[in-house]
Amino acid sequence: MDKEPDVLDAVISNPDTFGARKLRIPFTTEEYWDCECEEDYIRSRFDRKCPKCGARHEDQPDSRVVEVLSAGLTMNNLECIVI
Repeated sequence: MDKEPDVLDAVISNPDTFGARKLRIPFTTEEYWDCECEEDYIRSRFDRKCPKCGARHEDQPDSRVVEVLSAGLTMNNLECIVI
């Protein structure tokens, strides 16, 4: 079966409770978007324009979930499916 393009497969491990689990995580999120800056390019959906590079939210892509989480940002609507 081909993988859906908007879904990222990930494996988490928590041996004390469930052991290794495979999750399906959405690849991008509408909660954040990427501006054109080289660093600190993840912007909140409430930011309509980047104050540094001038990129506008409606012209830019949604942020990747992995990058949002790696940046230590909070996600309110992350839904994962254990498979």
